[in-house]
Amino acid sequence: MITRIMTAVFATLLMVTSSFAADAEGEWSITLSAAEGSTSIVMDIKVDGENATGTSDGDELKGTLKDGVLVLSGDLYIADAGMSDTADLKATIDGNSLEGNMSWGGYSLDMYGSK
Repeated sequence: MITRIMTAVFATLLMVTSSFAADAEGEWSITLSAAEGSTSIVMDIKVDGENATGTSDGDELKGTLKDGVLVLSGDLYIADAGMSDTADLKATIDGNSLEGNMSWGGYSLDMYGSK
């Protein structure tokens, strides 16, 4: 009996984790906003277990996806700024929407996305 319960709990956790990965994967249109203005980027997100990567214009950010929270870090070129700098982002993914914040080049940016 305990074995059946543990198997059911494990299967449920596996399905929940898989659904977060399915929600996160794909091409995202992301708007970054600060007091100085806003810009947009496109990021392709891939997930393997809890490991996540986000690719934008050839730059790859690496991190994790746990319980619907995406955390990525790496160098990111933003065309409107004309430069590359280290980006640290944290966003919650809910279905086809993404919301969070990112630090980049000394800026704190609000981040909203959809796919």
